[in-house]
Amino acid sequence: MNKKILKKREERAAIIEQMEGIQALADTENRDLTAEEQTEWDEAESGIETLDKEIKRLEAFAKRQKEGEEQRQKNQRSKDRKPKGEGAELDDINQRFSLVKAIRSKINNEPLTGLELEMHQEATKELREAGLNQESAGISIPGRLLHRSREKRATMTVGTNTTGGYGVDTDLQGITPHLYPKMQVEALGARVITGVQGNISVVQSDTVPAASWVAENGQAPEVNPTYRQVQLSPKRLTAYTPISNQLLLQDSLGVEADLRFKMGNSIAQAVDIASINGSGSSNQPGGILNTSGIGNVAIGTNGGAPTRSHLIKLINTIENANADMGSLGFLTTPAVRAQLMLTALDAGSGRFVWENKEELVGYMARVSTNVPNNLTKGTGTDLDAIIYGNWANWVIYNWSGATIIVDEKTMAREYQTRLIIHSHWDMYAEHTASFAAIKDATTPLAA
Repeated sequence: MNKKILKKREERAAIIEQMEGIQALADTENRDLTAEEQTEWDEAESGIETLDKEIKRLEAFAKRQKEGEEQRQKNQRSKDRKPKGEGAELDDINQRFSLVKAIRSKINNEPLTGLELEMHQEATKELREAGLNQESAGISIPGRLLHRSREKRATMTVGTNTTGGYGVDTDLQGITPHLYPKMQVEALGARVITGVQGNISVVQSDTVPAASWVAENGQAPEVNPTYRQVQLSPKRLTAYTPISNQLLLQDSLGVEADLRFKMGNSIAQAVDIASINGSGSSNQPGGILNTSGIGNVAIGTNGGAPTRSHLIKLINTIENANADMGSLGFLTTPAVRAQLMLTALDAGSGRFVWENKEELVGYMARVSTNVPNNLTKGTGTDLDAIIYGNWANWVIYNWSGATIIVDEKTMAREYQTRLIIHSHWDMYAEHTASFAAIKDATTPLAA
């Protein structure tokens, strides 16, 4: 039996025992209830009424859960009879996996079962193979499922509509997502590699051996190419979100998708920001703007407004390094796009530098508030960055998916459960010459 239902029934039995004691005392003394006893009796009856409603609700919910699980298993048996490719199989797993079900199991101190247990075991194996400590009390999610679902921070409660109350509704189709910054690094072509094991040492050639023309019997000159070594290691990324226990009990339509979105998005946002401008210190990966060796195009001593000429210089920097191949494109701030949309191409054509929303001077272009707009140079402040390069040469590594710790004690007085998610990442540029940046753009027209 569900532990919550059992606990409510035990509370009900205790109240009835209390009422029996009151009545027994009055019967022994051959009298009616005193005013104080009558008040205590009425309060007990009210408590039983409340508990009866709660038990009825929990039993109905448990029945719906059981019916839903049976139907899901029935659907799965039907799907299992059909052949499917790897992508279709992963989509199927992603749809059937229930993060809410796994969280409920942890809250009720019950073991994981079904697909949730299978995914936990797969992720635990990944963690062990990666040489990372497994959080024994957590819910582990394998890398393939984490990355598949994360493209699909406020407390969620039932009582307040704007923080979860809208989720309790039989006609609910979904929960309106929060307004997050756009995650563009992967959209521009960066590669994500999951299931990485141990530390990684990447050896790269910084020079290409040059061929030489020599006489028929002449000796070929010795050419010593130079190499550099990049060390990658798992850096722990952690985030948490509180969720109302009552919402977990009542909602059966929107919370699963919204919870996955919020937790997956918190990871993706952090990875996106680190890829762009990670410091490379204090346990944080180094981002493109802080990668030594990328190209640099300066506008002015204290910064200045970007023009078409500056964009061409970025492109030319990559071309001169023979790195103009792959997924080429620009990434900058919304303010820079507005600035260039207001910057005339010339004096008479009536055209502007940025005219196509997702294309700039013939190349793919995106904007995101994850790109820094608070850089400084000389006396210039609040300067924006513009990055151009082959985004396929930015590689993001994920060690063993993610682990979610279900903490139902810290916020127990608020009847909330705190979900803490841990994952491990690192990233680097395969060829630093594949990227160039402006770090001193001003946007006076967009102000």
